[in-house]
Amino acid sequence: WTGAKEIDTRFAGKLPRRAAELREVKGIGPYTAGAIASIAAGERTPLVDGNVARVLARVFAIEHDIKGSAGTKALWKTAGELMTALPEAAAPGDLNQGLMELGATLCSPTSPRCLGCPLAVHCIARRDGRTGELPVIAPRKKQADLPVLERTLVWIERTGGIVIARRRPDGLFGGLWELPDRELAEQLGARVDDQAVAHHDQVLTHRRLRVTVVCGTLDRATRLLVATEVPGYDAVARVALVKAGTLGVAAATTAILRKYQDNPWNSTPKPSRSSPRGTRRSSKASASSATTSTTRTSPIPRSARRKASTSSSTTRGRSRPR
Repeated sequence: WTGAKEIDTRFAGKLPRRAAELREVKGIGPYTAGAIASIAAGERTPLVDGNVARVLARVFAIEHDIKGSAGTKALWKTAGELMTALPEAAAPGDLNQGLMELGATLCSPTSPRCLGCPLAVHCIARRDGRTGELPVIAPRKKQADLPVLERTLVWIERTGGIVIARRRPDGLFGGLWELPDRELAEQLGARVDDQAVAHHDQVLTHRRLRVTVVCGTLDRATRLLVATEVPGYDAVARVALVKAGTLGVAAATTAILRKYQDNPWNSTPKPSRSSPRGTRRSSKASASSATTSTTRTSPIPRSARRKASTSSSTTRGRSRPR
C-alpha cells in the first residue's frame, strides 16, 4: 500500500522501469527491482534470489555464507559481471530467468542433477565434488538464543475506529502503521490501563518480538496531531476497523486485529481508585449513606408527634364538607 501510494505521488501513477528508481519505492528490494527492470524493461541489471545464489555459489565456488554480508556482496558482484559479459544481442531478462529456473529445477539444495545442467562444464563445485558443501549457509541461531525486543502497544477506540500511528521511514518497521506504543499514547493524553488484553510473539531476522497489548481511552475533544515529539513516529490517525487491514500495517498489528475480530476485548480501562470519577461516585454514595443513617437514627420528640397529630386532625376536619 505504501509503495503504491509512493508510485502514485512520485511517479505520476506509472511504475518506474529503471532498477535504481524501483529500489527507491517502499516494498521493492534489489531482487524485485532487478526482475522488473530486466524482464519487463530490458535493462542490463542483475538479480539475486535464493535459487540464483545457489547456482552462482556452486559454479564459482563462493566460500562466504550466502546469507551474510560478505556472501551477499560476492553474489551480486558475480551476477553483475555475468550481466556485463552478456552479448549485446542477448536479452538480460533471459539470463536472469534462466539462472532462476536453473536453481529451481536442476541445481536443487540437496540432490542437484548435474548431468542435465548446461553449466556443468563450468561448475567448480561439480568438478571438485563439493556440491554438498556449497553454498555455505551458517547455522541460524535457535529462537531461544535470540535477543528479545519487548514492546507495549495501546488499543484506543475512538468514534467507531481505532487510533494507529505510522513509523518513521528510517527506523524499525519504517513506513508501516501500527497501534501506538505507550509513550505515544500517553503523549496524546490517553489514560492507559496496565492490564494486558492480548499478546503477540514474532520471530524477526535477528531477534524475537514480544508485544503486549493494553487498552487506553482518549477524550472526544482530544485532537490527533502529528507525532513529532516521540521517536519512531511521524503521523497519527483514526481508521475504521474494517479498513485497518487495507493499509500498510505492520505484521504484529495485523495479528492483533485478527485476535480482536476472533475474540473482542473490553476496550474501556477500569477507573483507578484515585481517579476523579471514582472519587465523585464514592463521595455521592457516602453522602447518601450518611443522610439515610441520620434519618433512621434521629428520634422524634413525643411533644412534636402530638402537635403533628393534632395539626393533621384539625386540617382533615376543616376539609370535610358540612
